[in-house]
Amino acid sequence: MLRLLGLESMWQLIPSKVFWQKPQDPFRFLKDRIQSRLAEGDVPGKNDYMTLICRQGDEKGLSSAEIQAAFIDLFMANSETVATALAAIIFHLVRAPDIKHLTSEIRQKFPKESDITVNQVAVLPLLNAVINETLRLCPVAPIGLPRTVPKPGTSVCGYWLPMGCVQRTSPSRADNNAS
Repeated sequence: MLRLLGLESMWQLIPSKVFWQKPQDPFRFLKDRIQSRLAEGDVPGKNDYMTLICRQGDEKGLSSAEIQAAFIDLFMANSETVATALAAIIFHLVRAPDIKHLTSEIRQKFPKESDITVNQVAVLPLLNAVINETLRLCPVAPIGLPRTVPKPGTSVCGYWLPMGCVQRTSPSRADNNAS
């Protein structure tokens, strides 16, 4: 079946543990993780959304249920962009003639799934190049962030933009362009 869909090269990227794992309820998982993190409270040196909520939670009067609802909303909002990015990455990898170098980089760095951490993934040059190039080719945000041209107007790449003009630029393209 995978061969018919042109996905046989992708099979090698899926750890067998993930394939055979029993799916779990994502909301139960989220609620458990949120409760666990709330129980930790304000952890010195940890800089995440939960730290801000723990610091200001009493002032704002947020209940545990409200915090859970807010984080589930954040998770759901991010899941669509992550799913879109992953679909684009898979689309381009399937069409690539050879992904052995990428597979090799990942497998050499992470012999076991438990070795994978955000900090370790961040230093993989080929994987990050694939992600960045995919985001450049297929921005996940459906519309760019609006920016209003200030007085008296400005020139961008040889084009005059008058004052008050609203310009939209893809966030991923703006972040990856030094000029």
